[in-house]
Amino acid sequence: MELFGALWPGEYAWKLDVEFVRTRGFEPYDLWETTVPIPKPGTLVNLTNRWELTNQTVELIGFAAPNREFTGDFRWIGKWWGENRDKVFSLAVKLGPKAQPNRLTLVRAVDENEATAKLMQHASQDDPCQVFFLKPAQDATELRLTFAVQRSRSVQFVARPDF
Repeated sequence: MELFGALWPGEYAWKLDVEFVRTRGFEPYDLWETTVPIPKPGTLVNLTNRWELTNQTVELIGFAAPNREFTGDFRWIGKWWGENRDKVFSLAVKLGPKAQPNRLTLVRAVDENEATAKLMQHASQDDPCQVFFLKPAQDATELRLTFAVQRSRSVQFVARPDF
């Protein structure tokens, strides 16, 4: 990690909060696999997929085609503003009753031909309403998604730069 910029006058160090989240090595019982249809151009597919855990619920709310906007809670976070706007789909997910300190991770996203859908971004990870921006293969008709929910670990420390 690299920190750009300078300390404020009178400051001698940075206090850093670092969160650690596992990205692989999950046990099978830690994973949820579900399949969703890829929406046709200009459409939004409402979803009802739901995963119940001991203290967490994961609900897939909707899957939007490129350039298709959500309404309600996902209106502002569910639109892809980056490159390839005509190729990136938006998957709206809601966590309940409380998202923190748990983290939702998309472990794998493959289509019916086992081609990997590229995860462009996971937006609003600290909030109950989250969006995964995915770029599947052009000819894909469905995605098999594998999720994990895990408790994140945080560490605080002080870093003092050398001048």
